Amino acid sequence: MSECPYCSTVVPESASVCRGCGAERVKGYVSQQTIKGLAGVGTILGIPTAFFIAYVTHSMPLMVIVLLTMILGPILYLKLKNKDKVSWIRPTVR
Repeated sequence: MSECPYCSTVVPESASVCRGCGAERVKGYVSQQTIKGLAGVGTILGIPTAFFIAYVTHSMPLMVIVLLTMILGPILYLKLKNKDKVSWIRPTVR
C-alpha cells in the first residue's frame, strides 16, 4: 500500500490510479515542459556550435550529427535516467 501525494488516499500497489483524485502512477515520466526547455537550450547552443564545426572541418554531415546530438542528447539522457523512476501525475498536468 502506498499513499497518494495529492490527496493522501491509500492506494493498493496493484492499482495505478488513485480513487480519490484520479492521479496516475507512471514509470519513467518526464514532463513536456522539461523536454521543451532542453530542446530549446540544445537548439540555442547547438546551432552556433554546429556551424563552427562545419566551418572548421568543412563537413556538412558532421554538422548535422553535432546539431542532433546537442538537441536530442540531453532529452534521451533524461529519459533513460528516469526510466525506472515512479512518479504521480494528476490528469490536468499532462
